[in-house]
Amino acid sequence: MNRLLAIVLMMTSLTACNSQNVNNFERIDSSAKSVTVPVGSSGLLGGLKQSLRSNGWKMSVYKGASIIEGTMGKETSLQHYDTFNTRYTLKVAYQQVDTCIW
Repeated sequence: MNRLLAIVLMMTSLTACNSQNVNNFERIDSSAKSVTVPVGSSGLLGGLKQSLRSNGWKMSVYKGASIIEGTMGKETSLQHYDTFNTRYTLKVAYQQVDTCIW
């Protein structure tokens, strides 16, 4: 009985730290293989870009807002955002969290 209790406790402690968050979206239209991707190529983002490239996707890199400064007033600061000319936009966010109680 003690052995069974120890096995159950051990299995519970091993699975207590498992956590996941999955989002399901609609199917991707494979006839329009164009995507705007964020700047960078390290870690997860690099692997995703390499996979997209090897599967025939056309990628445009999103560099952020273009800032234009002028002298019309005391402090003039205008922001101009480029228009996305691709079918899809890739947004990558990841975070490492320790949710284990032990």
